[in-house]
Amino acid sequence: MMFARLTNPARRRPVCVVLLAACAAFAAASPLASPVLAAEGGEFVYLENTDSGDVSVISVPDHEVVSTIEVGKYPDDVAASSDGRVIYVNRVESLGHPLSKRAGRSGEVLAISTETEGILWRVPIDGWPHHMTVSADDRLLFVPLFDQMYIAIVDIPKRKVVGHLPAPLGSHGTRLSPDGKRLYAGSMLMDMIVVYDVASQFPVRRIPLADAVRPFTMTADEKRLFVQLSRLNGFQEVDLEAGKVVRQIDLPPLPPKTKLPEYYPHTYNHGMELSPDGKYLLAAGSAAHQVCVYRLPELELEKVIPVGKEPNWIDFDSAGRFAYVSNRMSDTLSVIRMSDLAEVKQIPVGKYPQRMRIVKVPRRAK
Repeated sequence: MMFARLTNPARRRPVCVVLLAACAAFAAASPLASPVLAAEGGEFVYLENTDSGDVSVISVPDHEVVSTIEVGKYPDDVAASSDGRVIYVNRVESLGHPLSKRAGRSGEVLAISTETEGILWRVPIDGWPHHMTVSADDRLLFVPLFDQMYIAIVDIPKRKVVGHLPAPLGSHGTRLSPDGKRLYAGSMLMDMIVVYDVASQFPVRRIPLADAVRPFTMTADEKRLFVQLSRLNGFQEVDLEAGKVVRQIDLPPLPPKTKLPEYYPHTYNHGMELSPDGKYLLAAGSAAHQVCVYRLPELELEKVIPVGKEPNWIDFDSAGRFAYVSNRMSDTLSVIRMSDLAEVKQIPVGKYPQRMRIVKVPRRAK
């Protein structure tokens, strides 16, 4: 039943200076001058701030907030097109529930131009959207719905939901395989990862886990997967060829009097990522306000780096020079320099920062 296919910017001056000034003034006044007003792009962190309802844009490697994009409460995640021209932000329409203001039965996906930072379009989502993924060909956006037994498929060119992937309840995080052919989706309510064939849009495999599946990542050869679970101060390694857990890595013991979450979803740790060169795995120790660095392939603990309060997400710039860690209870973004594995800056951002995407942007308006 669970895997049934579902549809759906004094001295006399030389003449040339005067002419240049006149040309510039004309260009600024002309509505056809937008290309002149566009600047070269670069690499930027797009970080959603769930409670302030906006996205902080942080320059790399200057590590300064260069702008803030208002999207409305409560955004959950950021994805991007492969050419860096568009980011996608999903947000939840709050139910106003006294136990969880970020819960909802519906939401939307917004497409935003990285050049102008204007909203290009919106697509309503029938369900509570969680961490989404763009297909390798930039045509589809997979949006897991926590409260539904499916993952919504948004057709990007058509700007609408065109179908669904059957899924267990509690779908939370998603990630493409390195070759883009498979979609991995973790469930927080049914304790499993489901693997989908992107071409057929059908599940092909299930991997059982012992608790709610939180962030996960995998090696470039798609042989090893590392996954965090809700009540685990550590992570597990999955042999993807065998489809089962082969070992558990415990993070360093929690400091005395560490307060662990008493209520669901019992988030001990949240956020992990492999460095682009595949040499390091960074795992957020959310309860202890730190990031643990492991060296691959042995998964030996290399260093423990203190960061802000309750780290939630980790990502890298394309060259692997810096790792970025959102600290949702400090309202900051930590910058870790990978050459010496040290936190070099905490950047104040919006309220309750969580997920992010580092994007190579071809052009930005001045």
